Amino acid sequence: MISIRSSYHPIDAAILWCNLAEHEAEILQVELSNSGRLLTQFPQWPFLHMDVERLYDAVICGEVAVTFLSRPITVNNQRERVYWSIRHSDLRAWLGRHYPQEKPVFLFPKII
Repeated sequence: MISIRSSYHPIDAAILWCNLAEHEAEILQVELSNSGRLLTQFPQWPFLHMDVERLYDAVICGEVAVTFLSRPITVNNQRERVYWSIRHSDLRAWLGRHYPQEKPVFLFPKII
């Protein structure tokens, strides 16, 4: 799948990273109503939980920038995780640096 999105919420990026787009509605319903319960609700997809936690950790550690309404989130301007957004280019760069062996198609389309 080639993405045309300019930014992603961390859970959306994790869903695409794990190739679970066909289960997006089900996953989002659980994540938005019971944040942090992905592993218990979807034990068949352990990488979903791991990948979304990788993204949240990267944001908290300052490895990837996060925005709210296209403005950077800083120590003085923090928002709830549900409102975080990561730019496509920042997500691609972070994945390339920290997980070079993983090239999800939504960020790294295969050239024909």
